[in-house]
Amino acid sequence: MRTVAPARHGAHGALLLSSDGGQHGTPFRVQAGADALDGTVPDTGGWANFQPLVVGTVTLPKGASQVRIAPLRQPRGTAMNLRNIRLTPTPPERGGVTNPGGGGKITDV
Repeated sequence: MRTVAPARHGAHGALLLSSDGGQHGTPFRVQAGADALDGTVPDTGGWANFQPLVVGTVTLPKGASQVRIAPLRQPRGTAMNLRNIRLTPTPPERGGVTNPGGGGKITDV
């Protein structure tokens, strides 16, 4: 679980930079504030082969919010190798994730 603190209330695109360790297909949930997004771990071709995965859009209030990612079923091994969670403010006229690249563990917005 991580805490993020957006500077303003509104929609934020959620993007994960992740890889799989042979457990591709594991369903997971991203809980951000009061919103939840479900996704499936894709086959990335290996544990060290990270790829961006657009999960969707959440609405976050201004100030502190908790972000949590968890598998929806228990995999035999590790569900995913998560390198980065990126929450990017989404202008209403553009929609979607505005900057899928970059590094770091959590982007405070």
